[in-house]
Amino acid sequence: MKIQAAGTFETESTFEPPFHSDAGMNLCRATVNKVFAGELVGASTVHMLAAMTHEKGSATYVAMEHISGSVAGKQGGFAVFQVGRRDLGAETLEIGIVAGSGWGGLTGIRGTMGITNTDGQHEYTLNAELPE
Repeated sequence: MKIQAAGTFETESTFEPPFHSDAGMNLCRATVNKVFAGELVGASTVHMLAAMTHEKGSATYVAMEHISGSVAGKQGGFAVFQVGRRDLGAETLEIGIVAGSGWGGLTGIRGTMGITNTDGQHEYTLNAELPE
């Protein structure tokens, strides 16, 4: 079963002080709580590690997120990984569902997500498959 879902989400972030600083580079932790609306209804918690560099426009983060809610009439949850990079202002973002992490009605889910932030409005897309 193919799932394509889109909508918005709200965030609340908690940033910790850097746990390592050296030559203008800081390693940091953050926790982000999200509430999803639209075709995916639910909530998540994101645990993020980031490297903020001394070079303007360059940084990288990795994150793990646990989403619980309902999509396509299925109630359950799954884990998502994120890798975001900024290299002299050029950005890339990879977000994927962790294989084997689905539970409840979302057991066996596989796929990807996308997120955008335009003027503070967060939007998501979910492109996934569930076993029949």
